[in-house]
Amino acid sequence: MDKLTKLNIAMSIEKTYTSFMRNCIILFSLGLTIINLTKRRRTEKFFLSFIVMFSGILLGGLSSKEYYDRIKLIENGDYEKINLLSKTLKITAGIIFLFFILLCYKIANMNDKYGFINNIKKKKKKKKKKKK
Repeated sequence: MDKLTKLNIAMSIEKTYTSFMRNCIILFSLGLTIINLTKRRRTEKFFLSFIVMFSGILLGGLSSKEYYDRIKLIENGDYEKINLLSKTLKITAGIIFLFFILLCYKIANMNDKYGFINNIKKKKKKKKKKKK
C-alpha cells in the first residue's frame, strides 16, 4: 500500500477519534450541568449525572484504546485486521437507550403532574360523541 493511502486511512481514524472525544467531553459537561442546574431530588440528580459522566468517560477511554490499536495496525501494515465497526457503538447505543428511558420517565412524571394524556383521551371521546 502506498504512503498516500496509508495517510488517508490514518487521517480518517483520527477524525473518528476526535469525534468520539468531543462526544466524551459533551457527555461529561452534561453530567456537570445536570448537577448544577436541575431542581430534582438530590439522589435522583446525582445518580443521573453520574451515569451520564461515567458513560462519557467510558466512551473516551474506549475510543482512545481503539484509536491507538488501529494506529499500531497501520504502522505494522496489518490493514486487514482493522475492524470496520467500532466498539464504542455499543456505548453510544446504551446512551441513546438511557436517554429514551429518561424521556419516558419524564413523560410519566409530567402526566402525573398535569394529566395531559388523560386530557387527550377526553378530547377524543368528545369528538366521537359530536360526530354521532
